[in-house]
Amino acid sequence: MAAINQAHYDRIEHPQKCAPGDFWGQVRRTVNGKPIPQEQIDLIFFMIRQALCFQPDDVLLDLCCGNGRLGSEFFDEIRTYLGVDMSPVLIEIARKNFERFSTHKFLLQNAQEYCQRESHPELFTKLLCFGSFAYFSETQAFEVLSLLHRRFTSLKRLFISSIPDKDNADAFFNGREALPTDDHTSAIGRWYTRDDFAKLAGSCGWKVTLSEMPSVFYQAHYRFNAILGRR
Repeated sequence: MAAINQAHYDRIEHPQKCAPGDFWGQVRRTVNGKPIPQEQIDLIFFMIRQALCFQPDDVLLDLCCGNGRLGSEFFDEIRTYLGVDMSPVLIEIARKNFERFSTHKFLLQNAQEYCQRESHPELFTKLLCFGSFAYFSETQAFEVLSLLHRRFTSLKRLFISSIPDKDNADAFFNGREALPTDDHTSAIGRWYTRDDFAKLAGSCGWKVTLSEMPSVFYQAHYRFNAILGRR
């Protein structure tokens, strides 16, 4: 499959090949096609809770939310939730399985368009973008981070997780076919050095804290996390 079609395949075609209840498989929480163990899923939940420090009155924005299974884990810890994704297949799954009417909803929309058009951006207090930031083009990445800072004025903490670490790309691709590290449409997306990501987010107005993944996490050797806050 050509790299340029990979992002489309992952979000449109691949989920339809999975069983209806295989929520992690639908969003490729897998290794070599096999589901990752529950212990690894629990580590994902741990990282998110540790980074976002949920409070009962939080309003969470989940950008590129996929099928909603990840965000649904935190529904009882926050006041309201909105998950946004551009995949009609994944949003349909999310609405069918996880939506809670007026309080915890899902929206079919491109992330950049959503950030431009949200009519009440001031309501959101926390943001999650897990494993998807690498699929923004360079222009989209800058625009999304800038819009979030300028329009979503009540956002206190943003957790952008699972960013491919360009400094570790050679080690990751050792023994396998290498993918371009600057192509956001490839299977892993666009890779960033930590310094490059910090400069990008900083240029959009954010205070940036980079953090390691737990050493036992299956992607810890080639990905890193970022917590953004207001200066």
